[in-house]
Amino acid sequence: MSEIIEEETEQYTKLDPDPFDDRHPGRIHPTCALGLSLKALFKKETFMSKLVHEYMRETWGDNDLSVNTAACRLFIGILPGLESSVVYQVIVYHKLA
Repeated sequence: MSEIIEEETEQYTKLDPDPFDDRHPGRIHPTCALGLSLKALFKKETFMSKLVHEYMRETWGDNDLSVNTAACRLFIGILPGLESSVVYQVIVYHKLA
């Protein structure tokens, strides 16, 4: 999966996007394969949660290093699709009366 995202990122870069435009690739070029792939991936909340919480941990112990490497490659590839407003959203806790 990381190889697919890397290939689509290369194709997206060939579209010559503005390097200072930090919007989601799907908003800049709505029909580009990278933007569509990132949207599809981020809709899979269970997969994304496992990617971050299970496959990218420092304390892997006996698990295979190649799985950790593949997860890190995929995560680096999907970083342009992360909306900073969602990642760094402020959580407000309301006190119950």
